[in-house]
Formats: sequence, C-alpha cells, structure tokens
Amino acid sequence: MSESQHDRDYALEDSPVPREAVMFTQLWCVPISEDKLVNDVQRIYSELAKVEKRCIELDQQLPKSEAELARLLHCHQNLLEMHLEFFLMSQRTNLKSLAEKYRMPARMWRFGIHSLLVILQYKRPQPLDYIWTFIYFAYLSITFLLENVSAFREIWMECLGDLARFGMEFEESDMRDHEVWAGIAGDWYRQAADRCPEAGRIQHDLAVVAWPDFLQQLFFYMKALVTVYPYDSAREGITLLFTRFEKEALHQDAIITAFIATHRAIFMRAPSHEFITLGNRFLAILRGEICELRLKDQQAVYIVSCNIASVLEYGDSEAMISLDYFKRDGETGTKKAHNMALKSMSGQKQNSSEAGNLIKSQITYQGYSLAFHTLSVLLHRMNDPNTFPSVHISMSFIWCLALHPSAMQQLERYIPWIEITSYLNSLIHSDTIVSKIEQAAFPLPGDGSIQQLPEDFLIRGQSWSQLYYPDGFFEDALPEYDRVIIENPLAATLRRYRCLWLGVRIAKVSKMLFLFSFTS
Repeated sequence: MSESQHDRDYALEDSPVPREAVMFTQLWCVPISEDKLVNDVQRIYSELAKVEKRCIELDQQLPKSEAELARLLHCHQNLLEMHLEFFLMSQRTNLKSLAEKYRMPARMWRFGIHSLLVILQYKRPQPLDYIWTFIYFAYLSITFLLENVSAFREIWMECLGDLARFGMEFEESDMRDHEVWAGIAGDWYRQAADRCPEAGRIQHDLAVVAWPDFLQQLFFYMKALVTVYPYDSAREGITLLFTRFEKEALHQDAIITAFIATHRAIFMRAPSHEFITLGNRFLAILRGEICELRLKDQQAVYIVSCNIASVLEYGDSEAMISLDYFKRDGETGTKKAHNMALKSMSGQKQNSSEAGNLIKSQITYQGYSLAFHTLSVLLHRMNDPNTFPSVHISMSFIWCLALHPSAMQQLERYIPWIEITSYLNSLIHSDTIVSKIEQAAFPLPGDGSIQQLPEDFLIRGQSWSQLYYPDGFFEDALPEYDRVIIENPLAATLRRYRCLWLGVRIAKVSKMLFLFSFTS
C-alpha cells in the first residue's frame, strides 16, 4: 500500500462482519448545553492529539514482541474510538468545520489505520488474529461513520475500499477469500467513483482491484491519467501491468493480448518498427474477431477509451492535445466553446499541411494512428451492436475536439471522414425524426424513459468529455449498484440519435467536407 494513500480523501455500506461484533459507547444520556458540547469537543480533540502522538512514537519503534504488538494494537483502537467520539460530537455543535480544518479524516486514516496495517504487513504475525481483529474493528468503525457523519461520505467509502484491499493482500494464500475482498473493495470504489467521477485516484483504485482482467485494468489506469483531476501515480501501475502482462498474456483473448501489447509499445516508447508490427497485428485480429468483443462487458468501449488516452499522450502535461483544452468555463462552457469554434472556422484557418507538421512526437503520431485506424475498423461493422457504444464514444471525442479548432487542425487529416459518413448514413431510417438531429440541444428521449447510456458512465469524469454532456446530465442517474445489467431496448435508438446529432454538430464546425444525406 503506497505512502500516497496517507493524505487521501476517502468510502462503504455492507460490512463483512456482524455489527454486534463492535459496541460503541453511548455518548449522551441527557441533553446538555451548547457551551458544554463545545468544551467537550475541545477536550476530546486535545486528548486525541496526545494519543495520536503516542501511536506515531510506537509505530516508529516497531513491535519486537507479542506484548508490544498488543500494546500497539490497543493504542490504535483507542485512537479510532476517540475519532468516532470527536466526529459525532462535533456534528452537534457550531464546530462542524473543525474536522475539515484539521483534516481529521486523513489523519484518522494515516495515523489511526494505515500506519498500523503497514506494520502488520511487514511483521506478518502468526496466526493472523491481530490483523483481522484490527481490520474488522476499523471496518465497522468507518461503516458507523458512513451512517452517521455524512459530510465525509465519499471519504468513508474510499477508506473502506482501501481496508478491503488490505484484506486482499492478507488473503493471498486463499484465492477465494482474496476475490471476496476484491469484490468488496471494487463495490466501494465504484460507489465513490459515482459520487466523485473526476477523481483520478479512485479510478486508479478501481484498476488495482480489476486484476486479472488486464483490459479493464488498463482502462481504469488510463482513465486515471485523463480525468479532470489526474492521478499521475497511475503511470507506475501501467508499467507494472505491462510487466505482469508479459508473464500472463497467454490467459487473455487474442484481441486483448494484441491490443495491450500495442499500447505497451506506445507507452514504453518502443522503436517505431515494433509499434507498426504490433499495431498491424492488432488491427488484423480485430477485423477477424471483433464479434468476440462482449457488449455487456463494454470491451470495445474500453479499447476506444484507451486509444483516446493515447491521443492525449496519456495525460502528459506537455502533450500536443492538452487536457486543458477540454476544461469547462462555467455553466455555459459547451455553448461558449461551440460559438468560438464556429467563429474560428469562419475566419482565418490554418493550412492542414502546417497542422500536420506540428506532429513531431513519436508517441503523438502513434496514438493518432492507433485510435483512428481502430475507429475505421469499427465503422465497417455497420450492423454490429457490439460496436455501437464504441462508435458513439469516438464520435463524442471528435465533437469535443471540433470545439477546439487548434486541436482539430492537428487531427482532422487522420480522422476517417468517409467511413464516418457512410456509417452515419446507415443509421438514418425511414422513421428518423430529422428535427431531433438538427436541433442545437443535446438529444434526450422525449418520454424520459432513459437518459444515460452505459458507456456514458465509463467516460464520465474524463477531461475531454466535460464539454459533451449538458449541465445536470447525471443528476438523476441511478447509483451503480442499482443499474440493470441488461441494456434497455430503447438504448439502441437513443445511441443512434446521439451519433447522428454528433455528426451534424461536427459538420457545422469542421472545415472538412463531411456531409451525409437524410435518406433511408
């Protein structure tokens, strides 16, 4: 468990152990005055700081005997109990801001929980009673805070996910229990990501617990690098994934194996001839076995999203297509960007050959090449429902690029415009309502039956997608654990309208000849 977790913001709901296993002291029996509550909070904080200091001292000494380990465990449990008391009492006074001011959630995790678990990892006492006693106690304590101190709900969720990850590590010898803990951690991280999709750190956590699904791991690691708040430590995770992948790739599908090998060549800056060989192999396999990609697992969307990350040079701050291009400017961000794009395209335009000359970086060119050659393959599968979500995501990315002419001018010569035109024309049916496609407003279903598509949740929070969705688009979305696995039959129609709407939007701001007719 890395040191970077010390100062993180943290989440859970269902405990793996009975609630009766830990009893919490009742703090108040009779009503007391506000002044006395304030004094009590101040007193508790003062005592808590002393216990915290004592825990830090004992941690630095490292326990050398079972008696010292028991004393250390008792000290940390005492510190956790004092944190519980502090959080509960401060909720009832005018000192609610005290917990945030003194960063109490982060301190509770760092000095109350994480430091001891790191020691237990190192010492590995046998039997593991000390470890499980503390993990269950900490788990139930934070679950209690989740239910009673809602101001830090996302923090408690992520913290509980981290506790489950420790459970994974301590259960390495029993893969069944290891998978149970991984499932618990993933559930909490997904809930935390639902509430804070822009945090790259949580996407990184989801990547860790996604093993042994290499494609899903790569998706979450790369998403962590291109979110609104990127988590740069995900680069280390990607490097580790590639190292692990080389040893275990035989257990993966051919498409996924070839795809990850191609991204490895880009990310690790392999020689150009190696990228070309691997990229061509991936595209050849994709053409022949694309029907093997599973719609319900969103595998094609993972592939497209990773390719978009490569176009953005995996979130590099000096990338030619910077993440800053996609920042919203207040509530009218999309409208403002749209108007600026129209104005720019009607004025002086940069020569496309000059734009092409800007592409000097090897990683930049390889990212463009992989992304748009993959899109070209997908576009040739006009009637394959497995490819519809990934084409939708690709179109939305091109639209967000079109809102920034300086970015589009660097990429437009690589985009497969002819294939896009043919694909969009294939989506126009006799019952297509043209007015919905040509309207300026984002296309929403008239009956309000469904608003979000499954792929919307996968790209939500990524920096580039901020200009795609209207304000409040995800406000009424069901939480992750309530979403149905089977896709709504109306989703295909909504996706078709989205793609056609995006085509019209792109055509209006792009200088490329990009036309399609409204004929069935």
